[in-house]
Amino acid sequence: MGAFGPNVFEDDTACDILVFMTGNEVYKLDQTFEELLASSDIDHYQVQEILVLSLIILASIDFDKLVNSALKIGYIDDITRIIAGNERKWCTSNHIVECKKCLDKIKTPEVSETYELWDESGSIDEWLKVINDIIDLFP
Repeated sequence: MGAFGPNVFEDDTACDILVFMTGNEVYKLDQTFEELLASSDIDHYQVQEILVLSLIILASIDFDKLVNSALKIGYIDDITRIIAGNERKWCTSNHIVECKKCLDKIKTPEVSETYELWDESGSIDEWLKVINDIIDLFP
């Protein structure tokens, strides 16, 4: 059993995704959003992937706003390397819209495995607060 906390990088899966993204020059951002939005059953990996991507997108929009937010981010150097090491734009208007849709969808009890896990643990409000705080940082 790995780490499992409400903040994004308190979850081992999110940390693994960040490590993968740091060493991978090609990341299919549009495909990730499309697959999640089309899915009727969102697994824990997909949820963590969207949470990590949302932080990267937010950092590319307004780095200082993200760092100075109430969110417990950590791994800022890795996020900065991902943004700097990739020529693609992380914050197109379409990416912002799609990411916000995905964040809303992962909060849906009927489709999100992670929602169910947090609900069963009795800490769903804590987890939802983190997601809502992330959503609130988007323009």
